[in-house]
Amino acid sequence: MKIKGPFIASGIVYMSILLNCVHLKEARNAYVQEHYALAVLLCKEAVAKDSLDVEAFILMAKSYDALDSLALAMNASNRVAQTAPETPGIEALRCRILKKMGDRAYEEGDHRTALERYGSAEAICPTDTSIKRRIADLYFEQGRLSHARKKYAEMAENLADSSTISQRLQEIDRRSGEAGGLYQRGLNALGKSQFGAAESHFSKALQIQADFEDARYYQLIAMGRRHYKRGSKSALWDAIEAFGKAVVIRENSAEPHVWLARSYEKKEEYEFTNAIDEYEIALQLEPNGEFTGECKKKLDELKSRKKKLDEFWGKKKNP
Repeated sequence: MKIKGPFIASGIVYMSILLNCVHLKEARNAYVQEHYALAVLLCKEAVAKDSLDVEAFILMAKSYDALDSLALAMNASNRVAQTAPETPGIEALRCRILKKMGDRAYEEGDHRTALERYGSAEAICPTDTSIKRRIADLYFEQGRLSHARKKYAEMAENLADSSTISQRLQEIDRRSGEAGGLYQRGLNALGKSQFGAAESHFSKALQIQADFEDARYYQLIAMGRRHYKRGSKSALWDAIEAFGKAVVIRENSAEPHVWLARSYEKKEEYEFTNAIDEYEIALQLEPNGEFTGECKKKLDELKSRKKKLDEFWGKKKNP
């Protein structure tokens, strides 16, 4: 009897499914017996037959996790999240792997990567307090007290026994108060144009509270003004660098732009473009602010001087 094509095709599909099931069964047995490398190989054979085999990818991720091959475990679990995001347990698996990746980075001293991994885990499992605790503790170790306080406060709301969290919050408040005192001393020194002393106070505040953005801003302003006062070309370049960094912290503030304009103007008598640009930005940011009068006056003056200079050189080129 002659067997027709459709029957052959369906038979091949059936055999393929059967082989896939065999591979998965063997992979499960290997995993249970802690033969994780073998389990990975069998899972690979299964996904080679069916690239959408969710169970194979989950077992592969767990096997890689057991082998401590965390990046490969993450890749396999991500395949599941992309193709079948509703798969039971996939979120918990990805969180566990990300936490381990964060722990490894922390042990290696790579705190930035550790925070990235913990942050990714928190995004997947936002109610997992163990992740929040890792993030909060790392922020605390880094002196990023504002960030740490926020995380500890989130945990304190959801934990029945939050005595240790309360103690940590009290310590943060104590340190923040100390940093705040140094910050105020820095402002006082800055108000008296004691730039070196102001920098020192702000620096000490930042040693206690690394994420004290106001202290960092005024440290840069004090540094820039100290260099501006020195007045040499190299010092003015240093001033411009400091004021430029201050702009990043307070991008909507006119003050650092005004100091940039002053520095450009002082650095080069006949270079008007940068100074004009900075005065215009300052005026746009704060049209009715502390520096409004100065900005308008300087813009009129610099544009007038630039026009005269342009006309002068134009006449010399075209007698």
